[in-house]
Amino acid sequence: VPVELCYLGAHQRPSPAPRVRLSHGRVPCPLNRFTPFTDSYLRAYDVRSVMLIFPCLIAAICLTPAPAKAADDDQRLQEFFRDHLETSFQMRPFDATLLGDHRFDHLLDDISAEARAKWLAHYKSQLEALTQQFGDADLSADGKVDYEVFRGSLLRNIWSAENTKPFEDDPRVYGSYINDSVYSLLAQSTLPREKNIENAIARMRQVSK
Repeated sequence: VPVELCYLGAHQRPSPAPRVRLSHGRVPCPLNRFTPFTDSYLRAYDVRSVMLIFPCLIAAICLTPAPAKAADDDQRLQEFFRDHLETSFQMRPFDATLLGDHRFDHLLDDISAEARAKWLAHYKSQLEALTQQFGDADLSADGKVDYEVFRGSLLRNIWSAENTKPFEDDPRVYGSYINDSVYSLLAQSTLPREKNIENAIARMRQVSK
């Protein structure tokens, strides 16, 4: 049934019982029992709203980290991550090449069982240090995202190392290291061609090791 509410002008006080116009005539609809639009009600509503919102604002202000402190913790996290990458690239030069760091292009990964055990130990020690140093830190919103992404990457690397054995089960891994470690230098590196060829030869000499 189509319904039209009959409202009074803004300069008039609302009727105690606004009427609803129906298709078959007019019948009273005591909306004021459910929506008491009176001045006293509105004033009480405003007071209640302030009483509810004010504690929330105070809590938000108290719980929001100081910008300077968050910036300091964000900077510490970035430095921690750079140190992690530096160590990781030294252990895995091929990853450094793929990520655009060409300082180690003349080196090839040591993928022996002993070396891979060191990778896993490094991931675990970094995860422990990350949690201890930044688990309760006052990071900014962006810093918290960086923290979770970094932490998730470490957890994934640890899980993969402990639950998958590609070096034992998949011989294609070795072919990938041999081919891609050289091909990436010639196809992706931005260093001069002569330098890339020199690095490629240096890597090929290490394949037999």
